[in-house]
Amino acid sequence: MHEQLHYHIVSMPDYPDIVHQKSTDAPTRALNWQCYEKYAVRWLGRCMVMAALTLICGATYGYVDLILPRFICSRGSFECAAHKFLVAFFFVNVIFNYMMCVKTDPGSPALPPNSCYNPSERTFHLGDGTEWRVCSSCSSVKPPRAHHCKICDRCVLNLDHHCPWVNNCVGYGNYRYFVNFLLFLFAAASYGALAMGPSYFKIPAQIRGRVALYLWTPRNILCAVFPLALAIMLSVGLLLAFHLFL
Repeated sequence: MHEQLHYHIVSMPDYPDIVHQKSTDAPTRALNWQCYEKYAVRWLGRCMVMAALTLICGATYGYVDLILPRFICSRGSFECAAHKFLVAFFFVNVIFNYMMCVKTDPGSPALPPNSCYNPSERTFHLGDGTEWRVCSSCSSVKPPRAHHCKICDRCVLNLDHHCPWVNNCVGYGNYRYFVNFLLFLFAAASYGALAMGPSYFKIPAQIRGRVALYLWTPRNILCAVFPLALAIMLSVGLLLAFHLFL
């Protein structure tokens, strides 16, 4: 069987001679599997976004409506009002930064003016002496620290990673929202773990191990929300420290 090749002309202003050569001799089964994997990750990301919003809203409601007046402070007191104000502050900032990270475009590279293309090396020479490559996957310009995301099928500026929890790439455009989300989520989980800890450990271990979430009682919600807050505090704290000290 003869090898078949076709050429794809890259649509890029002022550089119509850039040709990207692709081979079509890859097995059809492998190509189909890559397509299925890409769409599966995208749909999984949408489900994980809904799961994250459900966990945040459900844990906040359970804490304010059941745990706070039952275990921490009396309903209607000044202390209870202060706790509710702090919870509202954390909730608004967590949700805002999370949704901005989900919805904000991380940024795609664009060709700057006064650049010179070198066809033999497939690079662009800029006026300041730097070189930009051409991506072999999507044929777009590829400045330093830009990487190709196989899930989004494009190059992203300052790509950090593709996060399934936000169903989006974390890059130049939404990195600050991602770090702010981690910061406020860590602060909220730390506050919740410290506030619920004394009441949680007063419950006998035998009872804590038999939590029935279908019974919407203060004790059951406490036994479910405190381990969740503690796990988020530890995991998000490590991730936040990694990003702050890069």
